[in-house]
Amino acid sequence: DLVKAWGFEYFTMMHWIKKSRKSGKIAKGHGFYLMHSKEFILVGKRGNPVTPRPFDTDIIFAPRTVQSAKPEELYEWIERLFPDGRFLDIFARMTSLRSGWVSIGNELDVAN
Repeated sequence: DLVKAWGFEYFTMMHWIKKSRKSGKIAKGHGFYLMHSKEFILVGKRGNPVTPRPFDTDIIFAPRTVQSAKPEELYEWIERLFPDGRFLDIFARMTSLRSGWVSIGNELDVAN
């Protein structure tokens, strides 16, 4: 419902399995009952963008970096999925600003 409220259509969901930068093993995160080691990323679209087929897996294995930062591999995955697309990063951080993307988030420095 939130994706629709923002004016997008749900397209797919992918998963980021977090790896440790040091060991390369699956990283343990925070959790009340379970130590979470993944993030769910919802991908929305507007219009009818052309996507290559067959595409790729819905899982990215990538190391954690700084707090709450999405991995570079995620942005590359979306850019491959929508090669002629326009891109929006919601909940962006200063460490995740990327050329060709519109980034919004409450932790962005408005002076930049």
